[in-house]
Amino acid sequence: MRTIEWKLVFSNVPEEPEEGEDLPSFDIASKVKRTVTPSLLLDTEEVPNASAGYTIKSITSAGSAVTVFSPEEDETRAASAWRIVGNYVSSEKPVITVTFDVGGLEVVRDFAVNVTNNNAPRLKEIENIGIYQVSQLVNNTITIRPEDWFIDDDVEDVMAFRSPIKVQVGAYANVKLSGDNLVITFLGRGSTDLTFNITDSTGVLYTKTIEIGCSDMAELNGWNSMIANIQRRPLIYGIVFGAVLLLILLIIIISVVVSKKRKMRREIEALLASENELNEEMMRLSASTSMSAQPFAYLAPTPAAVNDPGLMIGSSQPPVTNSLQLGAGTGQNIGTSMQALPSGQSAQQTPPQQQRPPVRPAQAQQQRPAQPQQPQRPYGQTQQPYPRTAAPQQQRPPYPQTQQPQRPQAQYPKTNNAQNKVANDGFDPDSF
Repeated sequence: MRTIEWKLVFSNVPEEPEEGEDLPSFDIASKVKRTVTPSLLLDTEEVPNASAGYTIKSITSAGSAVTVFSPEEDETRAASAWRIVGNYVSSEKPVITVTFDVGGLEVVRDFAVNVTNNNAPRLKEIENIGIYQVSQLVNNTITIRPEDWFIDDDVEDVMAFRSPIKVQVGAYANVKLSGDNLVITFLGRGSTDLTFNITDSTGVLYTKTIEIGCSDMAELNGWNSMIANIQRRPLIYGIVFGAVLLLILLIIIISVVVSKKRKMRREIEALLASENELNEEMMRLSASTSMSAQPFAYLAPTPAAVNDPGLMIGSSQPPVTNSLQLGAGTGQNIGTSMQALPSGQSAQQTPPQQQRPPVRPAQAQQQRPAQPQQPQRPYGQTQQPYPRTAAPQQQRPPYPQTQQPQRPQAQYPKTNNAQNKVANDGFDPDSF
């Protein structure tokens, strides 16, 4: 005897809306890729299991506000998943046509898609969400997913962490980006601010800051603690370091200026010393030159003039031979020359030559006592004239004015000048 079992599945076929009635719709956020299932389209509060026995064979869209992805086109989901994306928000709801398979029957229905604005991710309201303990870490490291800290109100919206990532105090923790997650490695006890970006399907970056730290790790050593303090208060330490650097720069400038002034002072002193030595050498040379020069008194005497009566005007005597001492010093005998003169004539004897005193040697002349040196004036100063004080003038009493007696004019007798022209010597200048 053969037994045959039959399994009957009763499905409610969705009724078509009447004319003027709104199409059934569902919401989707802009830029979000959402999976479309029979339960999303058919289940309602009145009939929760209305999608039982239905499968989606195809989905088509007439407008550009929605893009449909088939299971073959979407490799990220299961083969039986259909997905749509709302491209932009439109005032008119785009319509998609869905073909269902119900026990071998095809049912075609239209649905409206309501594309809404995409909401930004928001931080979970958890106190000290970024503070951890060593028991929660693996080798002092923990991986943070976006869902651990943030909530996105849009269905099936995907969040992700993005760079840049900045840790205020790097001495407490190191943070790096691994895919869409954050990997935090704690270095010591303490907390610091972590600034990062988070985004969703829209691609818009939202900057967030969270305090992170480990509450039960070992303290930092001295050097790392100092670095942590500097990184925590960069402005204050920057001002202090700038002031120290400025002070060092001022000390260097002052030392350079002082060294230059000292060098200039040494050069001026050396110049003054060389000038003093030059003045002393000039005075020594002038003193030696004046002592070694021959004085005027030691010049050769001029020979005396010979008074020869024969050279006088109106004399009848002839001039004496060699009266002008021509050829003097030739060794001729004075007596012989006098004998050779004719009688009645007398020869003028040549006066003996005067002997010049011996010239003292230069060494003897240089043995004179040295003249006292004049005091040297400082370099750059000129000699000021001695102040002259005017002698007080004595006031003399005025002379008494007396009236002088007038003298009588003397009257001389008039003489004839023509008679007085002849002098006593008998010479008349008018007759010459």
